Amino acid sequence: MNKLMIWLVGLANPLWQAFGADPKALRLILATKLKMDDRGGYVMGQQQKPKSGMEKLVFFFMTLFGAFTILFFVKLDHHATAVSLVFSFWVIYIGLLLITELSETLFDARDLYVLLSRPITDVTLSLSRILHIGVFTAKFALCFAVPVGIYLAIWVGPWPLLVFCFLAVVTVVITMTGTLVFYLILLRRVPAQKLKKIIGYFQMLATGLFFILYQLPQFMDSFEGIENFRVSGEWSGFLFPGFWLGGWWSILVEGGATTLSWAQAGLAIFAASAGAWFYVRQSSNYGEKLLELRMAGSGEADAAKGQGSAVSDENNPWYREAISRWFTRRGVERTTFRFTWRVMLRDMSFKQKTYPSMVFLPILLGIIFFRDSFGSNPNGLVFSTNQILMTLYLTAIVIITPLGQAKISEYYRASWIFIATANKETGAFAYGHLLAVLGMFFIPTMVIVAVLVLIVGGLEYIPDIILAIGANLLFTFIFHYLDKHLPFSQNKQAGGFETFGPFLVVSVSATILGFAHYGLRMLPYGLGVWAGALILWISVAVWANFMRREQRIFTEPKTTD
Repeated sequence: MNKLMIWLVGLANPLWQAFGADPKALRLILATKLKMDDRGGYVMGQQQKPKSGMEKLVFFFMTLFGAFTILFFVKLDHHATAVSLVFSFWVIYIGLLLITELSETLFDARDLYVLLSRPITDVTLSLSRILHIGVFTAKFALCFAVPVGIYLAIWVGPWPLLVFCFLAVVTVVITMTGTLVFYLILLRRVPAQKLKKIIGYFQMLATGLFFILYQLPQFMDSFEGIENFRVSGEWSGFLFPGFWLGGWWSILVEGGATTLSWAQAGLAIFAASAGAWFYVRQSSNYGEKLLELRMAGSGEADAAKGQGSAVSDENNPWYREAISRWFTRRGVERTTFRFTWRVMLRDMSFKQKTYPSMVFLPILLGIIFFRDSFGSNPNGLVFSTNQILMTLYLTAIVIITPLGQAKISEYYRASWIFIATANKETGAFAYGHLLAVLGMFFIPTMVIVAVLVLIVGGLEYIPDIILAIGANLLFTFIFHYLDKHLPFSQNKQAGGFETFGPFLVVSVSATILGFAHYGLRMLPYGLGVWAGALILWISVAVWANFMRREQRIFTEPKTTD
């Protein structure tokens, strides 16, 4: 695949020369970057195998998403509108992918120490970045396009297929240049010390938005009444870039294009051309700006040192100190608790990976409780016992996700301080770390969910809440016991059964206990639920006491990427 992409890039060498770039250097840089991407890292001095299994799985699901978009052609009578909706889906998904996953690749400055010592222009450097990201984007676009392309080739004809391929390229260019021009303007206009934070919060917002858009179809019962929907060739077709592509379909395939269709088609070509031109024009001093961004972390550290105790007071909420005093002992437990809490508040990479996932629970609750209000159910909202129990057990997501992310850090080598600490009861590290995550995420969420359940279901669900809290704590202890990594001791590439295995065990355990909880409710007078809650809470108390006194053997942090 990479060789094909490099060959396709080489076909546009006259264009790169017109932009002022060196085609030979561009090809070498791109080939090297792609080759390094395919290689596994070094662990314990041995070369690891390329991690292609997960990549193939992702491509498979992207192809399924592409197959889903065929429904637009099947359900809509106006195929130009179907094309508009298909490419709108592309723009949203690829744009959010660029924001949430590839921002670090765009601003990665590690290769500059080699490239800047060579006679390479800023245009060549910036184009190599956008083409590197473009290869990844093209792979996703290809997955989206294959099912639709097969459908068009068989049921519509070869000419519509060629037009669709042309519009796919235009869509990718519009999405990439629009996103990257936005980042490039930030890089040139915003101080390096602030840029990382702005990008981080923008990524969190985009990830949450993507999840919301991904779940919206769950609220719809069917596609009834969508057959006559039109957006291409209408005034509403100017509202979103993906809608503009439908104008070209009306011109080249269907015929009978209106003035608005021509205007939308011209706007699409203008957006792609202007975005590429502006990106190249803004490429001066690109390398220097990236180096400034890479060095921004040291400046923030110096500023934090100068603030002294003010930093500590700012991140010193009363409930943190209350949990610390009530549930941790002086010494290693309390120190690890406060350390974990402060890192979770300050580490932008932790926030980027954790906070967007917090959107999952309220959206899922909306699907569970309020889906009927969006559909055609005449009975309106109905809150059943199954829905309430599912809500109580889904709160485990709020603790499992941050608990897993709290083992990952950009500065994972610093976790050797835990190994070097003279402490016989090493379980105190795990206990303090766990209590910090529980206090920051699980306790506030569980309080909110419990109040909502009592409002919706009434006081009769009090024993169910107590039982579910004990079950969720038990899941957390199981996950924490199986994941034997120290706090913030793993690099970003950590994976395999070490991270997925504990999550799978917890998922199976939650399913079993959830059904058991439902069965206990069938016993009279709520005795089964109260008995189950008592057993679970005794188990949690015994396990917590064992954890804090355990001589635990942790997986030592690796010293290589």
